[in-house]
Amino acid sequence: MPSLPGNSGPGSAAIPSGRRRFWALHALLPVVLFVVTLIGVKLGHVDFKVADAWFSASAGKFPARDAHLTKVIFHDGGNRLIFFIAMGCTALSLLGRVTRRLRPYSRAAIYVALCIGITAGLAAIGKQLTNMDCPWSVTRYGGDRPYVSLFSDRPENLPRGGCFPGAHSSGAFALFALYFVWRRKNPRHARAALAFAAALGTLYAATQWARGAHFVSHDVWAALLAWLVCLGCYVMFGKRLWPGDSDSGEIQSPAAMGGN
Repeated sequence: MPSLPGNSGPGSAAIPSGRRRFWALHALLPVVLFVVTLIGVKLGHVDFKVADAWFSASAGKFPARDAHLTKVIFHDGGNRLIFFIAMGCTALSLLGRVTRRLRPYSRAAIYVALCIGITAGLAAIGKQLTNMDCPWSVTRYGGDRPYVSLFSDRPENLPRGGCFPGAHSSGAFALFALYFVWRRKNPRHARAALAFAAALGTLYAATQWARGAHFVSHDVWAALLAWLVCLGCYVMFGKRLWPGDSDSGEIQSPAAMGGN
């Protein structure tokens, strides 16, 4: 008889438990958390409640939109921080190819840079494809456009919107890559990196909520985008970011298996 999943006899086609656990924790669980969070945001009208909290009806605007703290420090400065991290990782990777002392860091560094770059690129493409407005453009918050949700038909006479997903927060959430960098080498560092990336991404997101630049749901999608990019790149790297890394029973990328 053909072997059933979970059998351990000769010829079994079962996926090793290590692989199942990896995909359950790093793909299934994040998607489930995303869906639950998005449902909660939708049913609780969180998008509007948060925007309402930051909007000044008397002034007819978001007071924090052009404030020095939110715009100059957290938005502009935050963008520069992620850019410098990406450039620094790229430089470290290049130096690692010519400097023996830095060579062990080369692969992990270029992985982080790629995760940031790909996430930013996909967020920019998403803005062009989804055609959604920022809160500050919506009539409820002093703008001149009706609110149109993500999956609703947008009137043809409306100018194009470019506010979905949250690009600012996606750059910070792309630092989820640091979790994968440390996942095998130092699990304690990996957990700290995961918490740091989540906290920084949430800070960047909250800055944009205060400015009226994004709804909460925009940044929930941005977090999922960043996580999936980091996970996808990790698999494409064969889950090997440090010298001596091995697959340890987890699924390998085609490149890691010699193209088979």
